[in-house]
Amino acid sequence: MRHALAKQHPAITVESFQGRPTASSKPFALTDALGQGDVAGALRAAHEQLVEGKEVFELLGLVAWQVQRWVAVKRLANSGYSADQIAAVTGLRIWHVERLRSEVVRRSQAVLDRQLASCWQVQRDAKSGRASPELALEQLLLELCETGTR
Repeated sequence: MRHALAKQHPAITVESFQGRPTASSKPFALTDALGQGDVAGALRAAHEQLVEGKEVFELLGLVAWQVQRWVAVKRLANSGYSADQIAAVTGLRIWHVERLRSEVVRRSQAVLDRQLASCWQVQRDAKSGRASPELALEQLLLELCETGTR
């Protein structure tokens, strides 16, 4: 029963609130773009995740996690480990190991080590206030994509 003075309005739904967190249609778009060296795709995916409610530091952590996996897979591959052995050591699925190997084939171990160091430095700078977290994330994505294609 409605109150006599209540106006007739359409129902309010969760979808009617702007800026609400939603499930991403492409949850791995950021890591996929990084693996392909796709600067525009990485920046777009990061922006979409920020709009969806992710925190900048969460994305910085995700990027560092991805680079750590690249470093581990590259080191093991350089040491002569097969994809099956890498999967056993890291706990990753074989298809994931093969995908990571394809992403690091263009990157030297030295480049990957520098990229991981950059991830940690960017996080320190952003958390200490020496850098804007959003700008630091963008610069890191640019660096990872550009050095990944050299």
